[in-house]
Amino acid sequence: MVVPDTAAGYPGWLDVETANSWQADTTMNVADLQGMIAAFQAAGATTVGAYSTSAQWNPITGGTSTAAAGSLYGIPDWIPGASSLTSAEANCSLQSFTAGPVAVTQWTGTIDNDYACPV
Repeated sequence: MVVPDTAAGYPGWLDVETANSWQADTTMNVADLQGMIAAFQAAGATTVGAYSTSAQWNPITGGTSTAAAGSLYGIPDWIPGASSLTSAEANCSLQSFTAGPVAVTQWTGTIDNDYACPV
């Protein structure tokens, strides 16, 4: 197996969780995240998504499910929080917090596990 040596070979994921440091001003947080997307794209990444939940994303960004959110609108979601594979599979049908596809879900057991949602 050949491992890609450029950013274009991997998706980039923005870790948007309330446990991280964020400003009270959601406009600043959105600008920060848009800057991160621009940096990923400048490095050659073709896919950038968000690892978060609606309960975390919305207070941090003020909600970005309309085109007014610029580059955050429509990016793929990676949704954690399930406790089993069956629940992770079901989470693929959750409403997206970015208006993009739910691409990956996560469930926890002994270790964190990820499930790629069908396209």
